[in-house]
Amino acid sequence: MNLIAVIVILVVLLVLPVMLAARLVGAQKSSFFSALLAVVVLTGVFMLLEQIAMGEIATLLVSALVGAGVFALVLGTTLLRGFLISVLMVAFQFALTLVLSLIGLGLAQ
Repeated sequence: MNLIAVIVILVVLLVLPVMLAARLVGAQKSSFFSALLAVVVLTGVFMLLEQIAMGEIATLLVSALVGAGVFALVLGTTLLRGFLISVLMVAFQFALTLVLSLIGLGLAQ
């Protein structure tokens, strides 16, 4: 049962924000499976970038550009909208994490 809960939380925190952001910017592909594919590809790219020894600032900049490119290619949108998806995704993830934390605190008492 715990494994299922972890998978559901991961989907909520990783895939749904991408799907919602893609729909907000008008991406051609904004389905659940397109968002899931984008998250999987992005995770692989970030793992590859981690292996390349660069400074923190350089890694951050390259990750932002590459992430926008991945979103643009996988979700069928422009590079600028891909970057906007990245920004919106982070905002959604922050909000969802906050809500889940507050729910968890309420349940723990």
